Amino acid sequence: MNLEVELERKLKELGHHNVSLSPLRSTNNTVFLVDPLDVVAKLKRGKNKKAGLELGVAHGLHELGAPVGAPAADFSRHHQIGDFELTFWKYYASKDPELISSEALSEALYQLHQCCAKLELKEQLPTCFERFNEVELLLEDQSALPYLENFDQRFLSELLQNLLSEAKEMASNIHFQLIHGEPHLHNILNVQATPKFVDWESACLGPVEWDLAYMTQDVVEAYPARISDQLISICRGLVSIAVATWCWRDVEVGDLRDHAEYHLNSLRTKYDN
Repeated sequence: MNLEVELERKLKELGHHNVSLSPLRSTNNTVFLVDPLDVVAKLKRGKNKKAGLELGVAHGLHELGAPVGAPAADFSRHHQIGDFELTFWKYYASKDPELISSEALSEALYQLHQCCAKLELKEQLPTCFERFNEVELLLEDQSALPYLENFDQRFLSELLQNLLSEAKEMASNIHFQLIHGEPHLHNILNVQATPKFVDWESACLGPVEWDLAYMTQDVVEAYPARISDQLISICRGLVSIAVATWCWRDVEVGDLRDHAEYHLNSLRTKYDN
């Protein structure tokens, strides 16, 4: 399927005939800038109805004044193109997010969490720990990770169980709320030195420490609220296990082998006694 042709066809159905599409990036999503509408079209493979949830969460947070990328005003719902979910978003001219100061990023994440706590969810979301159901299944199936050595697979599986147990015990006395789920730099726009969080497809319920696990230590130290450094450290380990597992599953794609080996080696350095 030629996604660009299909997207142009869908835009014509929606009444937009003279448009120009420019690809912005193509990782887990395929993204186009749509001129002259000044909107971004995001296509994600899947029919799991996450697109509607993502739009709803982003719209609600935008209405609350959160630092988020807003859905496109004239495209209020999601669409389907074959196996792809299609959503439209406001375009922001963005610079390298690594140029955002630690203080600005920390304050923006805090503001985001404040707004997340106020948002009334229209449907139940999974917790940040439920996302590891898939990771556990992969680590139990040697055929799913043929390029990962058996002893490495056992190491990741045992470490996952230990860290999950520790995290759940610590989090049992911590408030769960809506969180972004994956606020890494690819999901942050730098708009005039101000962060805007985008891509809410991993939105879930959990402690704010989960989101902070994606941040550098400078950002964590500047976060203006009481947090658990121990829980952040555990969550960082869990995130690294998940990334390692998913990269070993798709190790023949692009540079994922480099990422798979990096996370595996980092985990062994930190936890392999």
